[in-house]
Amino acid sequence: MENLSKALILWLKWASGFTLFLVSLYLILHFFLRGQEEVSLSIEELTAVNTLITNHDDSINTKKLIYIYIDSRYELINKRQLRRQIKTMPLDQLQQQLPHQKLTVKSFFWLDPHQVLWEVAFWSLFGLMANLFFSVTTAKAFDPKKIPEHIGKLIYTPFLAIIVYLSLNALVNTGSISLEGVGKSTIVLAFVLGFYTRRAIVLLGRVKDLILPAKERENKGENDQDNENEVLTGFKALADEDQKRIINAYIQANADMLKERYPEIQGISARKKIRNGLMSDYYCVHFDVIEKYHKISDEKRIPHFIEYTDMNNKFKIETDISGSGENKLAFIPAKFHGDGEEPKQLGLSCSREGVNEMGTIGLKVYKKGKAYLLSCYHVLCAPEMNAYWSEFHPAIATQSVEVFSPGVRDGKNPKAIAEVMEGTLNNFTDAAIAKLKDEDMVQPTLYGGNVKPNGITVLDSDHSENNYKVYLYGRTSGKSIGTIKDSHQNTVFFKEYPKDTLKGNKFYHLIVASKMSQEGDSGAVVVDDQNRIIGILLGSNSKYSYIQPINTIINQLNLDEL
Repeated sequence: MENLSKALILWLKWASGFTLFLVSLYLILHFFLRGQEEVSLSIEELTAVNTLITNHDDSINTKKLIYIYIDSRYELINKRQLRRQIKTMPLDQLQQQLPHQKLTVKSFFWLDPHQVLWEVAFWSLFGLMANLFFSVTTAKAFDPKKIPEHIGKLIYTPFLAIIVYLSLNALVNTGSISLEGVGKSTIVLAFVLGFYTRRAIVLLGRVKDLILPAKERENKGENDQDNENEVLTGFKALADEDQKRIINAYIQANADMLKERYPEIQGISARKKIRNGLMSDYYCVHFDVIEKYHKISDEKRIPHFIEYTDMNNKFKIETDISGSGENKLAFIPAKFHGDGEEPKQLGLSCSREGVNEMGTIGLKVYKKGKAYLLSCYHVLCAPEMNAYWSEFHPAIATQSVEVFSPGVRDGKNPKAIAEVMEGTLNNFTDAAIAKLKDEDMVQPTLYGGNVKPNGITVLDSDHSENNYKVYLYGRTSGKSIGTIKDSHQNTVFFKEYPKDTLKGNKFYHLIVASKMSQEGDSGAVVVDDQNRIIGILLGSNSKYSYIQPINTIINQLNLDEL
């Protein structure tokens, strides 16, 4: 962390120095080399001129007064031409002409045809530096690997802005390029093109499609590989949020088909592409599979790219694959912590009476002011799940609803502490609550941490890209540590649910952490280093642990705020 801070400070010094040099160069050049621009009289100025004409007196030289007034408002370049025009033109004709009159005046900015492209280049660089300062100073952590990208942008951004500006100019002027009569809006456009460089690249691609449609490109002999590279580059140029949105839309539409075609898939998500152990700056369709084979037949191989059309734009998106082992629910009996602990704490063993599956007391929660313990549906409602019920109600219970801690197969003196009252199993949630027989039977403290959970937190992509540390308190693992690998895995498959109980045997929007759990930890709470609740453990494979976001559970079970 100290090295990253030093790298950030060094970056800020160099970036500030370059920006200061760029601004100084701009001001010096504009001070000695004044520009010019074309302007029209404002409504206020036209009103003043019309008043002079309307109230003119033959004894007063009205035309001279009009010229003096305009000359006082602007640093005119062609004074003689304007004076001659006013002098020779009748007043009524002059009154009609002035609203359409273009005046060539001196300007601080370079907006004449011979200099305007330099103005575009300068302001695109100002926009780029503003974007870099914003993105670097607001990021949770500075990534030195992006410095070459920043340098590259400094080189290509002015050229990109000029080409986009000229292309738009050509479109507006029906094919010809005219730099006459440009105004200060050019400066705004150049700054925006620099600030949003990635979108400027996409815009250039769309301009290209208008100027040189696909059919014409084929006639000119461009090969398919060139077209594919353009589509791929277009996707990488999109903003991160747009890349993730497109990938998640693709997954949502194709997850079942992909699972059927490639049964080894365990999860699909939008993640940054990993190349040679380093994280790239663009997103790909990431596949977790049971085992990654390098030698595999083409029909069984997940392709290197997928194609997807979003809002009439065709994108070619890279894929990435990692071997993770088979996803399993973490509720099979194993060693456990906290035998004989009284009162019970979060992270200790629990199970339904007469059920072999063991899990973990995740949280002490409240609903309508009454105290409950929270764990997974497949822990507290295992009999109903096996009977194909995806919603629990005491009336459908197939056997006793009492919950014991330790679990009935753990320890020598399991004690009934609660009764299952409600549970939900769907593509977003595997959770259930059991009403405590006595509120004091479970303390809201983390076993092994001796602290209480402190509110909740919602993860985003920054957490997964910066190895955000999290802690699990489980029946088997006790207190264990992991890092966030994916704050939002679109689709995850678990085959252990009975057929027809869970549609497609899949979950949406799970959090993925490095492997930090063992069998028996199902239902365990996961918190960050400030003890803010992230979610409840669902299952794992040999590489990852899967966590249900706590907000999803709160909303599904209508719990009181934690």
